[in-house]
Amino acid sequence: MKYKSACWGRVALLALVLSSLAQPVAAQDSARASLLAARGHMESGQEHYAAARYEDAAREFMAAYEARPFSAFLYNAAVALERFGTPGPAADLFQRYLDAEPGASDAEEVRAKIAALRAQATAAAAAPDVTLNPDVAVNPDGTAVNPDATVNPDGTGTPTVHVAPPTAPPEDIKSLLS
Repeated sequence: MKYKSACWGRVALLALVLSSLAQPVAAQDSARASLLAARGHMESGQEHYAAARYEDAAREFMAAYEARPFSAFLYNAAVALERFGTPGPAADLFQRYLDAEPGASDAEEVRAKIAALRAQATAAAAAPDVTLNPDVAVNPDGTAVNPDATVNPDGTGTPTVHVAPPTAPPEDIKSLLS
C-alpha cells in the first residue's frame, strides 16, 4: 500500500509539473496569435489609409490596438481620423496615445496637434448648418462630384479610382510590425 500511495504521489507531481510546463506554451501561442492579429489589422489599416479610406483605416488600427495594445496603433488611428475630417475623435485618440506613451519623442508635436484639433472641432461645432442641394453630390472639400454628370462603367457618377496596394507604410503613420 505504501508503494501505491508513493506512486500516485509521483504521478500527481508529474501531472502538476507537466501542466505547469504547458501553460507557458499556451501563453506563447496566445501572444503569437494576438501579434499576428495585430499585424493583420495594421496591414489592412495601412492599405485603407493608402487608398484614402480613412475611417476604415482608423477602425483597423483600433482593432490592431485591441489585439495588441501598442500606442502606435492609437497614433495611427488618430492620424486616420484627422484625415477623415473628424477633429474631435482624432484629438481624443492623440490624447490616449500620449497617456499611453507620456515620454514619446513626438509628445510636444502631438500636444500642439491636439490643441489645433480641439480648436478645429470647436469652430466646426459653432459653424452654421448648411443644407446642400440633395440633387448635387459633393466631395468632403465642397467641390461637386463629377460636375459634367457623366456616368462611369460601374453605373455611378463618381469617378472610379484604382489604387495599387502600398509597398511601404504611408509616411505619416507609425509602423511597429514591419
